[in-house]
Amino acid sequence: MEELQDEGLCKRSCFKVIPLYCKTKPQLEEKKFSHKFIILFIGTLDDNKGIDILINSFNEIKSDFFELHIGGSGELKEYVEKVANENQNIYYHGYLYNTTKD
Repeated sequence: MEELQDEGLCKRSCFKVIPLYCKTKPQLEEKKFSHKFIILFIGTLDDNKGIDILINSFNEIKSDFFELHIGGSGELKEYVEKVANENQNIYYHGYLYNTTKD
C-alpha cells in the first residue's frame, strides 16, 4: 500500500479494507464522484481468492471514474497482465514486496 501512496495513487485516509466476502444491498441509484474511485486487490492471484470474479465484475462498470489496482503473484498472473493491457482502468503492479516490519 505504501508503494501506491508513494506513487500518489491515494492517501492513507482513503483505505478501506473489505473482507473476502461482503454481503451488501445493491445500489439502486447512480452515485456521482468528484474524484477517481480506486479499488485495490492485494493477494494471491488464483481461483481461491476470486480475482477472476473481481475482474469480470469490474469489466461490467462502464465508467472512467473507477480504477482497479492489482498487486500480487500466482497462477493467474498472465491472465491479470493480459486484462490490464486490454482495459485502461485496470493496473497490474506485480508482486508488492513488504518493506516495513511491524
